[in-house]
Amino acid sequence: MKKNLRNGSFVLTKLPRMLIMMKTVLILLVCSLDLQAAVYSQQKKFDISMKKASLADVFQYLRQVSEYKFVYDSDAVKQFQPVSVDLKGVGLEEVLEDCLKGSPFVFLIEDDLVIIREQKSVPQKQTQEVKIVGKVTDEKGSLLPGVTVQIQGTSLGTVTDTDGKYVLSVPEMKELTLVYSFIGMEKKAVRWKGEKELNITLVTEVAEMDEVVVTGVFTRKKESFTGSSATFTNKELKMIGNSNVLESLKTLDPSFAIIENNDFGSDPNHLPNIEIRGKTSVIGLTEEYNTDPNQPLFILDGFESTLATISDLSMDRVQSITVLKDAAATAIYGSKAANGVVVVETKLPAMGSLRVNYNGNLQLTFADLSDYNLMNASEKLEFERLSGHYGKLDENGEILHDKNRALYYKRLARVIAGLNTYWMDKPLRTAWTHEHSLNIEGGDAAFRYGLTFRYKNNQGVMKKSERQNVDGTINLLYRVEKFNLSNQTTIGYTNAPNSTVPFSSFSRMNPYESPYDENGEILKVLEEKSVYNPLWDFIQKSYDESDALDFRNNLILEYRPINGMRVQGKFGFNTSRSATETFVSPYATDFIGTESTKQGSYNRTEYRQTSYDGSILISYGNAIGVHTYNFIGGAQLFEDNSEDEGYSAIGYITDQFSNPNFSNSYPEGERPHSSVDKQRSASFYLNGNYAYDMRYL
Repeated sequence: MKKNLRNGSFVLTKLPRMLIMMKTVLILLVCSLDLQAAVYSQQKKFDISMKKASLADVFQYLRQVSEYKFVYDSDAVKQFQPVSVDLKGVGLEEVLEDCLKGSPFVFLIEDDLVIIREQKSVPQKQTQEVKIVGKVTDEKGSLLPGVTVQIQGTSLGTVTDTDGKYVLSVPEMKELTLVYSFIGMEKKAVRWKGEKELNITLVTEVAEMDEVVVTGVFTRKKESFTGSSATFTNKELKMIGNSNVLESLKTLDPSFAIIENNDFGSDPNHLPNIEIRGKTSVIGLTEEYNTDPNQPLFILDGFESTLATISDLSMDRVQSITVLKDAAATAIYGSKAANGVVVVETKLPAMGSLRVNYNGNLQLTFADLSDYNLMNASEKLEFERLSGHYGKLDENGEILHDKNRALYYKRLARVIAGLNTYWMDKPLRTAWTHEHSLNIEGGDAAFRYGLTFRYKNNQGVMKKSERQNVDGTINLLYRVEKFNLSNQTTIGYTNAPNSTVPFSSFSRMNPYESPYDENGEILKVLEEKSVYNPLWDFIQKSYDESDALDFRNNLILEYRPINGMRVQGKFGFNTSRSATETFVSPYATDFIGTESTKQGSYNRTEYRQTSYDGSILISYGNAIGVHTYNFIGGAQLFEDNSEDEGYSAIGYITDQFSNPNFSNSYPEGERPHSSVDKQRSASFYLNGNYAYDMRYL
């Protein structure tokens, strides 16, 4: 028992001593590891070979190949002469000693921070730190979160918090330069001279759009773009008018022509014929190919678009429009750009606190008929008599044909009684166009958002014609380090009633004819059933209406792995459906002489379309001295699926009901029709650009 107790006592007595030894060994081991880590970091070997380089370039190189951060007075360093260094397998201290020999500068290494100062300023023992505090606002006084505050020439810095405030700890120096940068704001460099608080105001960056060319694929400086182009800002477009971007563009650029069509006049639902530098293809193929072969290609925010979409686009959303006019456009977009390219860039959401903006436009439109300069009733009747419209005249100027002479004097009696009908103003009105848009935007440097809602009612000068647009757009932009993501979603609805009687039907009428009888009722047929009254057809319950619903989503992913290189992927999805209904009343003059079971007609056509657009682009550009170069390569895949179907019906006993259920039959020899169409395309492109001194391209 005693032996066992002694053994147990021996164990208990020795145990504390062993624990103390283990702790000591552990502490020494940890200290040894820390020492080895510090020594390894400071004794890392470098290979450096630079000739006639500035000290700033040397420090920049050392920062890239090591884990050290450099702090120095850039203005003082610039004044020192260039140095040449060629060392291999040496430590950081040896490199700095070699570079700074003969200069007024010395260095101090504190952990991973290298401080370069003039010799008289070098502290003997320990570097003191000071804190710079302040806040950053915009020109309106709103606090800006996410602003980068950085010591010039170094990677040391911080960002402002949600209240726009910042705190930056820096080595004690007499003065240094702080650089404040924020997306959408002009970069600002400020000298800090020991102030306790440094408050900064940043101003909005105004991009000079005429200095760059936006092609929808890349953005180039104007002096380095070899093609023919013209760029117009939102401000320039609005100086012409707020109603339509295409009308403003026509006024600003003589090469951009909108071909007038008098048959449609001011019809808001008629899409114009557009040409850039004239026609480049055979005319008359629009109906065969369902598109105008002379029409330019439209690009909206980097994706292919349509003339209708651009025509309906709100002026408040447009940032700039670039027109590419020559063969340089085909080098980017291929044969589709043979007639030129119209590139439209919309506004991106602005950063800052939540903002709500409302824009309203009101326009008054009326018809100017002075150019017609038509004859009045008396002049027209006399012209017809002298021109032989009523037959030959005798030596006294009398009409020889009895029946025609009676008709002439009948008309002359009405003219003498004061009849002088001005037919052209019958279907016209003073039209009001009003547009309302509500924009909500905000965000910071990392995330921005924008929501836009719009309503537009564009009345035509012709009665019964107008175009109503209701649409909403959501813009989301996200940025983190080297990644950028943007997504734009748009939903739009369009309702477009059209006039059922063309203006030409009224302009061809004679002023000595009256549309009314002696009781003031509108006549259906004028003068012995030989002339039909267009005003009669105008008041019937005929209609011609179309509506469309459109959904578009455009996603852009961008990655910048290194400075000057950009990898971008785009994916666009678009789906739409539209329908057109046309009803002609059985009381219309078109059906005079038609059997009653075939009077009145109804036609409906539906169109559905879905398209996919995907592309990838890789670009790299750099400038070395007077040499500037960039390369772009990419590929695009596109698919479009469309379906249309329709039918017609005839035979209505009244125009109170236009539903096909109230019709009698299909038109003779006709039946419902349907078609399906699919188009696919794949394109690849490679583009390079080199400029010497920005003068020789």
